[in-house]
Amino acid sequence: MRALTAYNILVLLACAGLGAWTFSETTQAPPALPERPDSIVTVQPATPPAPQSAFRMPPKNTYRQLVTRPPFSQTRRPPRAKPAPKPVVQKPAVPPPPAPVTEPQITLVGIVIHAGKSVAMVRKPGENDLLRLAKGADLDGWLVEGVLPDRLLLSHGEKLLELELTEAAQKSTASGRSSPPARPRRQ
Repeated sequence: MRALTAYNILVLLACAGLGAWTFSETTQAPPALPERPDSIVTVQPATPPAPQSAFRMPPKNTYRQLVTRPPFSQTRRPPRAKPAPKPVVQKPAVPPPPAPVTEPQITLVGIVIHAGKSVAMVRKPGENDLLRLAKGADLDGWLVEGVLPDRLLLSHGEKLLELELTEAAQKSTASGRSSPPARPRRQ
């Protein structure tokens, strides 16, 4: 067993002393009370508290300073009124630019003039049938402006296209042979 140190012995003695004191206090008889008190104290019944008046809100003018000088603002000034937002005006949508105009892919085969009327005979590539175009006719969005003895005039908006008959085409139409394609000429 270990030897007891001075600190351990001191703690043991303190615990034994406290235990003895506690034992002596619990075994003693309680002190005797006097049979008759020297002064008689009479207890009066408690008086009910005075009725409180109903709470009334102070008049609004009492709080005027809270509105004119708000306590939680650093400047102690009311916030400025925000201006009304300007109405949003939507601009009409800009229409997309028109699609680029493509020239019609046709071959001017010949021009027939009969009884004061002119008709242009044209062929689209890959087709065997001839199209007959008179003044005012529509060809893929192009308007026939005129059929002259040696050319066809087409227009699309501001654009003007002129197809001429070549000399070979003029001779071949006169002789009945097939004609080479006409070359378009722009103005």
